[in-house]
Amino acid sequence: MLYDNAGAARTFGDIRVDDLLGFFETMGAPPEFRPMLEALEAASPRLRSPGVKPFHDLLGREREELADRLDLQVKVEPRDYYPAE
Repeated sequence: MLYDNAGAARTFGDIRVDDLLGFFETMGAPPEFRPMLEALEAASPRLRSPGVKPFHDLLGREREELADRLDLQVKVEPRDYYPAE
């Protein structure tokens, strides 16, 4: 179960910064997230076509959430989140 690896949290909203960092360390993620989030954002313009727009939106939401939770000053392009046609 995810929460077994993310402290005592039972939902994502309950996860504290230390829990989140510990989870990513367990998964082998680099300790510095800012360059990773910036690289993902820089690559995101290639994901705007209708076939991959849902993935583009998902990455944007997750980057925004991580940047907010980890208190990182990372610019994330606003998304419209409307389904692609």
